[in-house]
Amino acid sequence: MKYKNMLNNKDSYLYVFPVDIYKDDKHSINNREIHKRINEGNNLDGYIKDYREEAVSKALLDNHRDAYYEFATYSNYKPDFITDIFVGKRQVILEPHVSFEKGYVRKLKKFCNEYTNFALIFIMPDKTYKSLDKNMVNEIKQFSTIWVVDKFLNNPEQMKHSENIISKKIRKLIDKNKSYALYERF
Repeated sequence: MKYKNMLNNKDSYLYVFPVDIYKDDKHSINNREIHKRINEGNNLDGYIKDYREEAVSKALLDNHRDAYYEFATYSNYKPDFITDIFVGKRQVILEPHVSFEKGYVRKLKKFCNEYTNFALIFIMPDKTYKSLDKNMVNEIKQFSTIWVVDKFLNNPEQMKHSENIISKKIRKLIDKNKSYALYERF
């Protein structure tokens, strides 16, 4: 699904796919406003909420990629980062997350089953991954990819470390897509 701005109304969107990412849109991570209120509270819609999300945003920008942050709601799920990266023909969503309750996993599984043109990638701390039940991990892997980041902590001191690890993973993802695009041409 792609949302396109409707004429004369920047806050109205039409469903189409893929989501076009415009650098000057208010939801773009290039919009400096969304970075100004980190850690001021989790109920501030449209603002990067913590240093983990900021690390993901900076890693995308380091790779000259753009994304919309908390752009739209799909089946009661509002993705953190809808990126301009594709794996095959699926648009990548990056979702940094720390806790995984059954209800949350069920909701995202439903989203992935309904919106098959998105590729969901969870980014989680190593401690979270190690604490998850094996069955929960297997269920998550059925509909998404998991990137485990060592010391993915919510503090400014650790943010650069997290940004570097995520940036490397993004580069690998971009390279993987280039290989797919070459393969698809033949």
